[in-house]
Amino acid sequence: AGPEGLSATTLAAMSEAGVTDVVVLGGTSAVPAAVEGQLDTSGIGHARIAGTDRYDTALQIADSGVTAGLSWDRVALTCGTDFPDALAGGVMQGHVGSVMVLTHRDVFDPRVRDALAAQRDIIGEVRFVGGLNAVSQAVRDGVKQVLR
Repeated sequence: AGPEGLSATTLAAMSEAGVTDVVVLGGTSAVPAAVEGQLDTSGIGHARIAGTDRYDTALQIADSGVTAGLSWDRVALTCGTDFPDALAGGVMQGHVGSVMVLTHRDVFDPRVRDALAAQRDIIGEVRFVGGLNAVSQAVRDGVKQVLR
């Protein structure tokens, strides 16, 4: 969506596909409020999942995914500032039925650390999406420490 919202083509495609409900992922800086107005006008129900920043939003999306049937086991971590890894990782995680969270490249986000610690008994495998330039060895080591 652009600053003005969804294109007429996108709205038409949603209508043709029979879309009745959507989940808007991210705050208004990621997906403008105009999109929600367009959905209202089109009669499409919607809910927004948004946190204080992209890292918090990813954690909230993960929690929502678990409620919908995904698992914390085989959780994936990827850099929150490099979208190609997250796009590819999202497909992989959907395929295996697990969640993905974002972290900083070189700093293990304390919110992610706390979420992983809370799910320690469920997590049997962790996947790092991207090389050491995407998720540093320090972050990987921090994850291993939390899950011991």
